[in-house]
Amino acid sequence: MNDFNPISLWFIAWETLSAWFWPVIILAVLLLTGVALGFRTLRRHGRSAGMPLAFSMLAALAVTFLGAWAMPYLTHASPSSLSSMLDWLTAFVLALALGMVVFALVFSLLAHRSVRRGQTLNRV
Repeated sequence: MNDFNPISLWFIAWETLSAWFWPVIILAVLLLTGVALGFRTLRRHGRSAGMPLAFSMLAALAVTFLGAWAMPYLTHASPSSLSSMLDWLTAFVLALALGMVVFALVFSLLAHRSVRRGQTLNRV
């Protein structure tokens, strides 16, 4: 376990994802930037992040649940092949990645929509 440092994990991910490595890294940076800008925009305009957070968490949980249920079918395996708890945990973690993508997208969109709605209400 001494060999698992950030540099070796970077190269393991690079070899595992091959051609998908840089698109996944770029997507992760864009989604993280979208969430950070959403929080910054809400704070700058004095709006609460409660509703965007609540709706994005609900959307992420729904996608995670559906993704964990559909993961055996997405990997062309039968649900009976997931026999151990580790198999189901892996399916859940893969589905959680889908849920996090949905969370970031929904939060970014709802945060900016909340600010736009608040600005139009203040102008009237």
